[in-house]
Amino acid sequence: MVIELDNYTALTLSECDVLVVPIHTLYTGFTRHPIPDVKREFPLAYAYVRRLSDARKIKRGKLIFPRGETPKILFLPTGYDYTKKQYLDWLEAGLIKMREYEIHNNYTIAFPALGVYEDDQIDVKRVFRLVKKYLGDGEKDVQFLLNY
Repeated sequence: MVIELDNYTALTLSECDVLVVPIHTLYTGFTRHPIPDVKREFPLAYAYVRRLSDARKIKRGKLIFPRGETPKILFLPTGYDYTKKQYLDWLEAGLIKMREYEIHNNYTIAFPALGVYEDDQIDVKRVFRLVKKYLGDGEKDVQFLLNY
């Protein structure tokens, strides 16, 4: 359907069915935005992904979709270490999995515009092109959040 550029909505306030939350594989990376908001608003989902992180089960291309939350929270690994840049290949692997699972055909998606903030160390235009490539032809809308 449509990829909407949204400059106002915070990730945790989006009305989409699925909220995509970027994470790193190391727990030390769980302090970066939007994790504190997710921790506060969705404590069960946060606890679940934290247990996976402690057990070293977060991997490249592995989507983490805890059950029981509304809206659904989808944790998307975007790199190994938060002190280093986010990796486009990790992001692309996750988007490929989202496409394989047809998430874009079954749910509206709120996707943070990684690269908007300098700390992300990734080009937001490249992120947008990847999101458009893998999710842009779905039956449901994608909200690309510029102010996540």
